[in-house]
Amino acid sequence: MSELCQKIVECISAGDTPTKIQKRFLVPCQTVYNVKKVYEETGLTKPKPGTGRPRSVSRKCGEGEEHNQGVAINIHLETTT
Repeated sequence: MSELCQKIVECISAGDTPTKIQKRFLVPCQTVYNVKKVYEETGLTKPKPGTGRPRSVSRKCGEGEEHNQGVAINIHLETTT
């Protein structure tokens, strides 16, 4: 993706319109605008640091530990008739 972003920035710098760029690289116009915005804000042609879904944190159970995937509550209801 970074290579494509670099090419998009080069085209923007050359004066090409976003519509012309999107047709040339077969990407949505919004992609061209987003790349331009990131480049203007950061000077980088790659996504902003910290974008995307964060990694999930999972803890491995050690010996003697019980693996619980949630809280189970047992409720005993007595019916009176």
